[in-house]
Amino acid sequence: MASDASPSGDGEVKVRRRSEERRSEERRSEERRSEERKEVQEAGIEELTSAGHRALQEGRTEDALTCFNHALKAAGQLQDSRVLRACSFNLGAAYVEAGRPQKGLDLLRLAQSGPKADRLPDLQFNLALAHNELGQNQQAAAYFLQAAQLYRSQGDGGSEGDACMELSRCYSRVQVRTGTRNRT
Repeated sequence: MASDASPSGDGEVKVRRRSEERRSEERRSEERRSEERKEVQEAGIEELTSAGHRALQEGRTEDALTCFNHALKAAGQLQDSRVLRACSFNLGAAYVEAGRPQKGLDLLRLAQSGPKADRLPDLQFNLALAHNELGQNQQAAAYFLQAAQLYRSQGDGGSEGDACMELSRCYSRVQVRTGTRNRT
């Protein structure tokens, strides 16, 4: 006959369950803390981006570059490719505006790596500006044309007009350089 004093194993099961529940709760708690850190970082990136845009509007390009550069570094820590591409775009466009088109082009190419990059008219326009500043008129013209088409498809007539004006300037420079003009 079995002794009444023999352990049934229920105590061990309860201890294991409590231990598993504790580990599970710790994981959930760490996930919440991680999510909170991410939200704080994203808010910081948004603040830096807004400050960078204000600085550009006020003509303070060096301040804008500083803000966008800090935002890009913070985005690198987030490891969110969408945020990283957006920050690369902002910094790249600011470098083009600051008269450093090659540095801008390098960053804009990072922004270009996304799945929808070829459908972003502002990205195409800024790629065109960078190529234009580098004297690469044919590449600039191709990007201005793509930007104009995208702006049209989105119903943004003002931006489409800007892209078309820049496109015509590129074509004019190409024609002057090659010495060709077609008149009909």
